[in-house]
Amino acid sequence: MLLIWALLSSAIVGLTRAQGEPCSNTLNGQPGMCVSIYNCSSVVLVLREQQPLSQDVIKRLQSAQCGFQGTTPKVCCADHLPPPSQQTTARPPTRPTNRPTNRPTNRPPNKPSVGATGTTTTIRPNPASVLQRVNVGPKHPKINLLPFDLCGISTADRIVNGKKAALNQLPWMARLGYETRFGESYRCGGSVLSKRYVLTAAHCMTKLPNGLKLISVLLGELNANSEIDCDSLNPQVCNPPPQSFRVAEAIPHPQYSPTTVQNDIGIIRLDRDADLTTDAVRPICLPIGNIQFKDLNREKAFTVAGWGTTEQGSSSQELLYADVPPVSNQLCKDAYVRQAQIIDSQICAGGKSQDSCDGDSGGPLIVPDVVHGDQAPRSVQVGIVSFGPVRCGTKDMPGVYTRVGYYVSWILENMRP
Repeated sequence: MLLIWALLSSAIVGLTRAQGEPCSNTLNGQPGMCVSIYNCSSVVLVLREQQPLSQDVIKRLQSAQCGFQGTTPKVCCADHLPPPSQQTTARPPTRPTNRPTNRPTNRPPNKPSVGATGTTTTIRPNPASVLQRVNVGPKHPKINLLPFDLCGISTADRIVNGKKAALNQLPWMARLGYETRFGESYRCGGSVLSKRYVLTAAHCMTKLPNGLKLISVLLGELNANSEIDCDSLNPQVCNPPPQSFRVAEAIPHPQYSPTTVQNDIGIIRLDRDADLTTDAVRPICLPIGNIQFKDLNREKAFTVAGWGTTEQGSSSQELLYADVPPVSNQLCKDAYVRQAQIIDSQICAGGKSQDSCDGDSGGPLIVPDVVHGDQAPRSVQVGIVSFGPVRCGTKDMPGVYTRVGYYVSWILENMRP
C-alpha cells in the first residue's frame, strides 16, 4: 500500500528525531511532529494518490524523513502539531532498512503489519528459544526432496559485461509477485530449492503492510523487457518463456522477528511443479554435511544477484550480479552496535562499493563449493539478503544476510513432496 522505499532509496542520513518530537520539515514546510509514516495520513495520501511519484514529490518526501522506528521510516507530519514548549533533540540512527528490490518506488515491505492473504501463511511451532546448530547430512530422512543431481549447475559458458548475468548463468533466481492497489508488482527475490519450493526472506512473506499480498513466483526470467530471453552473443539461442506460479503456501520461520530482523527466512510452496528440465530453471544447492557450518570468512568473495538498485538509484530490467567480500561477524557487530544485534545465524558482506543493493531482498548469497563429493564445484547458497544501511555501498557498513546453514534442518522439516 505504501511505497515507503521512495523515502529510503536515496535518503541522506541526517538528524534522527525521537518518536513524538517536534520538527519543522513537513511536506509543506510547516511545524509538525516526528511520527511513523503509517501514522501520518497526509503522507499516506501522497503515496497512494500521486502515482507515479514525480522527482519533486520524492525529494519532498525524503526531506520530510526524520529517522526510523525499528525498520519503519518516520516522517515530520503536519497532522500532529507539537506542544509550544517542546524542543527538538538530535538522536542517533536506529534500525537499518531492509534491502531494496526491483523498482525505485516499488520496494519490499519493511515494517510489516499483516500476513499475506489469498495464500496460506503457516506458522510452524518451534519450542526452542535459542537457535541451535543441527547438522544435516546425506542420511537425513527428507534429503531426497533436494535434487542434488541438478542443483547449483549453470550451463552458461561465458559472463557478459561484468555485472549483467548471461543467459542461464543464474537459473535458480526467482521473483516474488505482490498484489497491490496498482496491480501486480515484483518486490522481492528468492531462489529455487526444488520443483515445488522457493527459498526467500521471512520479511518478504509475513507481516506485510496493509494492501500487499504475496501471490506469485516467476522463474526463468533474465530480462523483464523481453518475452523470451536469448543469448546476447548468439540470438538464435533462446530460452522458453518464464514459468509463472501462484503461491500455494508461505512458511516463514516461526522465530522471525521484524524488530531484530533475526531468523529472516522462509519457504514458498508453489501451486504446481516447476519444470527443472530446462537450462533456464535449476535449483540452488544448500550447504549440508561438512560445508554446512564452514568458516565463511575464508571465502574470497560471495555473489549476490537480482534486479535491484543500480549505482544510479534506479532498478534494472536485466538480471545483475555482483561480488561482495566477506566481513567478519565481529566487525559487523561493531558496525551495527547502535542499530542491530548481529548473531551467529547471520552473515555480513560488502560495505565497499557494492553490496546487496545489487541484489534482491530475499535473494541468495552464493559461493562455489564441492557438493556430495563432486570434483567440480557448484553454486551453494550460504545466505539470504536481509537488511543493510540506508545508502547502498556505504563504506564500513556491510549488508546483513541470514546464514542458511543454520536453517537447513528447518527447511527440510517443512518441505513435503
